[in-house]
Parts: sequence; structure tokens; C-alpha cells
Amino acid sequence: MNVEGGGWTVQVIWVDKREGAMNGMDEEKRYTVSLPRGGETTTSDFIQAVNAAKPEGDVLNLMDLSPFDESKLGYKTSNNRRNPDPNFASRWVPKHENPKPVNCKWTPDRANREQKISDAGLCDGAELSFVKVSRWKG
Repeated sequence: MNVEGGGWTVQVIWVDKREGAMNGMDEEKRYTVSLPRGGETTTSDFIQAVNAAKPEGDVLNLMDLSPFDESKLGYKTSNNRRNPDPNFASRWVPKHENPKPVNCKWTPDRANREQKISDAGLCDGAELSFVKVSRWKG
């Protein structure tokens, strides 16, 4: 994963969390963030690089990101509202039967904009996610 010259790459995964008539979480997009200074990159420089890597959408801040957890992807089954089944039991259907474990930590210090990303828990190849919540009316 090393970028030429000793840098790092970090993946930022855009996750859509559906709530309401449909419930579940799906990976929407992935963005690769190149960090030429690797672990020496400050959290301030890192969030600027994250925002530059994604082509559209809101500006993210440090606290919008969290370690990516593949085990949370999937959906919750729901009952048919027009013809409900009295014996229906909702269940979670995972997208991955054998999800990858979380591969980093992310504990940035909000007050210290000069904190190094390695001190905040990232490593080369780290995967962070931004969870966007969408409401589904039914």
C-alpha cells in the first residue's frame, strides 16, 4: 500500500445507512487518499486530503470518520405492511458472511490539529468510513 517514496494510502468508504421503511447499511463509494508524508501527516492535513479526494458532497471533519466495520453492512428484513404476517420475525441479513476485521483505530484529538495520524491510530492501508443516514418513508 505504500505510495512511492514511503507515503501511505488510506481508504475512505462512504456508507449509506437506511432507516425507516427500509433498514440497512451498504457501501456506496470508496475514495483513496494519498498521504506522501505517511504517518507524519497531521490530522489537519489529513482531513484536507480527505475532502480533496472526494468529488462532491459535504465537507467532512475529523469526527465524521470512524473505522470501517464490514460486519455492519447488510439489511433488516421487514414485514409486508399491506398483508402482515402475525408470525413474522425480523432478522438481520449480513452482506458478508465472513467480514474483514476492522484494520485501524481512529482517536483524533480535536484540540490538537498538529497530532500525527499515526498517533491517532491510523496505519498504511487503513479503512475509515463516513456513515450517511437516509430516511425511507413507507
